[in-house]
Amino acid sequence: MQHRYNFKRSKSTSKRKKGYHLKSSSEECLQLKNVLFFSFFSHNLHLLLCGQLQGKKRMF
Repeated sequence: MQHRYNFKRSKSTSKRKKGYHLKSSSEECLQLKNVLFFSFFSHNLHLLLCGQLQGKKRMF
């Protein structure tokens, strides 16, 4: 009886951990997307500014 109870409890905690892991991974994915977007945007802005400074009208 005691053993069965412990098994049940461990199962539920593992489920909870799994759910938390999924949540955290999705949040990390969102953060990664934001970082990629901002780096892409800043890179484009940098290229645009450099292009303007050099007198080239390049839009990326």
